[in-house]
Amino acid sequence: MPPKNDAIKRAKQIQKKHLPRQVVVLGVVIVPENKKLAKRLDDLIKEKSLDAEVKQNADVLKFLKHGVALAPAIIIDGKLKCAGKNPKNEDLEKWLNELQDDIIYQKELQTSTFHDPETDE
Repeated sequence: MPPKNDAIKRAKQIQKKHLPRQVVVLGVVIVPENKKLAKRLDDLIKEKSLDAEVKQNADVLKFLKHGVALAPAIIIDGKLKCAGKNPKNEDLEKWLNELQDDIIYQKELQTSTFHDPETDE
């Protein structure tokens, strides 16, 4: 098992790498439904004051990388959340709450100090 300091360093590197977090809407940018979906996501992110940004992407390689056959698709923090449908607001809220929880957890990891009872006085 690596020393605790290494775990803290890794957590800090992960946080730096992922902030601001990416929320990607895969699909043709000029399609009105995709624009509306990106706007809904952006509004929810602002409402929750998340350190995240919404991007729209029509890159075929992104579709292939995530195994997406139908648009729109939503990728949050590198993870495919849905494809081929326009999700309900409840689903968007759930996914952004998960993202918010992860951001809070990463910040706690960055600021917490670990104490080893065997070496601490």
